[in-house]
Amino acid sequence: MKKLRKRGGVEKSRAGELVLVNEKGEAFTADKTAVAIWNMCDGQATSEDLVKDISEKTNQETTLVRRAVELLVAGFERDGLVEPIDK
Repeated sequence: MKKLRKRGGVEKSRAGELVLVNEKGEAFTADKTAVAIWNMCDGQATSEDLVKDISEKTNQETTLVRRAVELLVAGFERDGLVEPIDK
């Protein structure tokens, strides 16, 4: 399974909202949960690592967490905010 590495950075918009900004300078509004998950993409964690960690921390069913993480990570990849790497 590929490990996930975040790309870009976190900023605050003029309105004070959190935004994730890719390396092209495109900004995407994100809530604290999305930013926390994006920060977990340290180049060492796989999607399954994220699912396990979040399930344990939130006492949520793994199946529900997996689906949410898959959707979020797919969006991060599409928007250039995360890249899968072989390590």
